Amino acid sequence: MAYDYKDTISPRDMCAYWSVTSKHLQLPRKVSPLSNTTSKMIEELLAKTLQFERYNHRDMATIATSLARMIKRVGIDNTNIDRNQQIIPNGSLHDIFNHLLIGNNSEIKQHIFTEIAKASALILYKFDARHLSNLIYAFGLAEITAVPSMEDDDGSTFFDALAKAAIVNLNEFNEQDISNMVWAYAALNKRHTQLFNAVANHIIGLDNLVDFWPQHLSNTTWAYATLNEKHPMLFDKVAEHIISLDNLDRFGFRNINNIIWAYRTAGETNPKKLFNKLTQAQDKFTSCDNKPKKRFGDSQSIEELTQLAHYRRNRMNTREMCAFWAETSKHVQTGQKRSPPSMKRKNEYAQMQTQVDNVLGHILQDINSFGTRDLATVAISLAKIIKKISVDGGRSDSSGVHQVLNNVLIGNNSTNKHHIFTDIAKASVPILHEFDARHLSNIIYAFGLAQVTASMDDDRTFFDILADHIVTLDNLNEFLPQGLSNLLWAYAKSKEPRPKLYKKLANHIVALDSLDNFKPQEVSTIILAFAIQHEQHPMLLKKMVDHILGLEDLRHFNEQVLSNILLAYAKAGEAYPQLFEKIADHIISLPSLDEFKPQALSNILWAFATASESHPHLFKKLAEEAIKRQHDFKPQELANFLWAHATNGQVDEHLFASLVPSVKANLDKYNAQNLANVAWAYSVANVDAPSVFNDEFLTACLKKENDLNIENLCQLHQWQLWQDEITSDISLPESLQMKCYEAFVSEDPRPSRSQDDVVSILSSSMGLQPQEEVLMESGYRIDAIVEVNGEQIAVEVDGPSHFIGRSRELTGSTILKHRQVAALDGMRVDSVPYWEWDELNKDSEKKQQYLQDLLGI
Repeated sequence: MAYDYKDTISPRDMCAYWSVTSKHLQLPRKVSPLSNTTSKMIEELLAKTLQFERYNHRDMATIATSLARMIKRVGIDNTNIDRNQQIIPNGSLHDIFNHLLIGNNSEIKQHIFTEIAKASALILYKFDARHLSNLIYAFGLAEITAVPSMEDDDGSTFFDALAKAAIVNLNEFNEQDISNMVWAYAALNKRHTQLFNAVANHIIGLDNLVDFWPQHLSNTTWAYATLNEKHPMLFDKVAEHIISLDNLDRFGFRNINNIIWAYRTAGETNPKKLFNKLTQAQDKFTSCDNKPKKRFGDSQSIEELTQLAHYRRNRMNTREMCAFWAETSKHVQTGQKRSPPSMKRKNEYAQMQTQVDNVLGHILQDINSFGTRDLATVAISLAKIIKKISVDGGRSDSSGVHQVLNNVLIGNNSTNKHHIFTDIAKASVPILHEFDARHLSNIIYAFGLAQVTASMDDDRTFFDILADHIVTLDNLNEFLPQGLSNLLWAYAKSKEPRPKLYKKLANHIVALDSLDNFKPQEVSTIILAFAIQHEQHPMLLKKMVDHILGLEDLRHFNEQVLSNILLAYAKAGEAYPQLFEKIADHIISLPSLDEFKPQALSNILWAFATASESHPHLFKKLAEEAIKRQHDFKPQELANFLWAHATNGQVDEHLFASLVPSVKANLDKYNAQNLANVAWAYSVANVDAPSVFNDEFLTACLKKENDLNIENLCQLHQWQLWQDEITSDISLPESLQMKCYEAFVSEDPRPSRSQDDVVSILSSSMGLQPQEEVLMESGYRIDAIVEVNGEQIAVEVDGPSHFIGRSRELTGSTILKHRQVAALDGMRVDSVPYWEWDELNKDSEKKQQYLQDLLGI
């Protein structure tokens, strides 16, 4: 209906459309994909909506709040195990709104709210208290932390402007307006002391707080504590109000815990009556006599979850046990720096560890009574926790929550982890036939995530038993794409070959009518799993390629997916130039590569070089990006990036010169292969870098000498030749030089048919008496050397391996050989490209004439 009137619809009606739509947009359900027509209609309505010229303050607040609520709903994490055990299907209403309102890396969401901010700023003086609060709340709900285009020269932001407008109208704000506003600032971590002081003084000045609902009190105190906004008189006012109440039945467990957390975090010293009243109400919600009104999903912290589980540990059913670990996994954060805990906190953590250990003990004691769903849920929740705390291993907060979970779930040498997952495995095997496809793939994924294979009593691992079980299934029709992807990912992590399993899964995927239901991440994971395990299945690879090539564009493929797909096909050794070209063209078309991590940039070019695929424009674009962000590259990423350029003969002097500072800074961090790759790459590029290749470099090589393989030694030999070429006074120690030379000349010559043909013409038809496979002083072998008019000429028959893929661009190795033979052995090098020779077919006269022209005879 809205679409039919899109050209005449009023702002008020447009607001009504989004408001009603947000109410109807429930949590994900399994629905059929919507048509492309419906998607385009919604897209056009959104574009029409963003024309804000006619919108007043009420319209702006309504649109912002409605869109924020929709974003919150469609942005629900679509992982294996979510709150509703559901998966958002491709093409569903949720999927469409996710793409239209959020987009890759939230780019569209940011654009929408930037436009809302720009339009609202012009009429901010017209906003009343209610709509101003709603506007602020919308930005908090949508998690818009900044509007960069609206930052003034003095550093003030859009949120400063909102705060200023709110302070002026504060007397008009009701209780919900206040709590929503301060909640939004805290949720976005936007500290604004002037606003929070004004709000606190306003609340303190009220006769009483009877109009504040429990959630208003909870949100307000939580916001002040979260932002560390100190205001003792506000906390005293709230405490006095709570103490004065007859009971806290209307508060609910979540609000009570939030308030307790806020007072403790803020460090407020309040009458013991407050905490006594709050903790008594807390106990009431968890008592046996009062059936649990509090769900684990309502908890705000791991400490709160643990306390609740400890209260119930003797009466929790299996579903509640699963809920505890599922919620705990969601609260574990990674990458957060924490200050060393106080002695009081250390004691609290010690108590918490005892409680977590007791809860885990009760679960393992009852594990054999768990059903398939519960086993899968517990396994995947524990695996996610272990993964997160492993990422932050070795941090200084040795007494913190992470360390508590580490001590209980992992233990010394991962003893606890293996014990826990072995118990889960042993409980699963007897009922393996009862597992449906989703729970089977989830439990396999969990063991892969936790990196546990679990040895069983019959000398087999749990992975062996699961693989055998899947192979015996009649079909895999019940497995969703994500299940297949997760299953293969887990087995790839195990690094154990299971060809029967891979064949079964590949045959199933190949037999599907289409791969339209597979998301880009699933496609890349499946391909990469086969490549990692060196499992060959050409029909699967072709099926995946045909699917990708058949897509209109690759806008839903993020940088990691793109790099993984390229890596997989490069590792598989299968030539699919159209695939590489499509991905390269897509990357080049992007306006920015800011979302591409250095690892992705490096992996993409490594894949092109390994697969011998040419695309100079891609190399140039990524080179420009690498120069700007060179300090973000890790040592191996930098070495591989340079190696890829050199391998593909993309000698960008500006790139190699610009990266010298970063190459030098990483000298002591390179492994043996990195050192050799960097040295060889600069040799190919012929860009002198004395600040890199000096005594420090020689020392690094000597430290890694025992780790250098044959290929690395050959690369260092060519680097030493380069030093001679540029008359440098830097040389490898004589013993290492000899080792490198012996490795370089050790490969036995293998003349090609074309080479034999060329030599035959030179000899029998032209009478030049060529010397074959001549070992030069430099260590290079020349296909043939002939003497013409007193000059010795090296004739190189360059077959397909000397060129990049289907192109006629020489590889870096061939460029280097031709240059160094000419410079160091003092011999002219004439090349016979394979395609020119092949075009002559079997015509001996044409071949002779070709060689005469080449040699100048």
